Amino acid sequence: TLTEELIVEGFARELVNKIQTMRRELKLDKTDRIAIAIVTCDRVINAYIQFKQYIDQEVLATKVEFLESLEDGTGWDVNGKQTRIRVTKEAIV
Repeated sequence: TLTEELIVEGFARELVNKIQTMRRELKLDKTDRIAIAIVTCDRVINAYIQFKQYIDQEVLATKVEFLESLEDGTGWDVNGKQTRIRVTKEAIV
């Protein structure tokens, strides 16, 4: 039986999968830090917030923004929820 906790964790794991795919497509180094912009529904946003430490650690995110719209980025189906994600390499300061 899928509990709400398992469903939310599934969203988090699917976000990690999509972002890691984007990192590979951008040919980022394994140690490169990234900034993420996301347009999605409240359910996916809440999953990100709940699992923020896990997601950020897995994908090496230093910054995440939840936006109303996003012209660039990649569209994904995250467990049935339409999501647009932009990944950019963070500059070393």
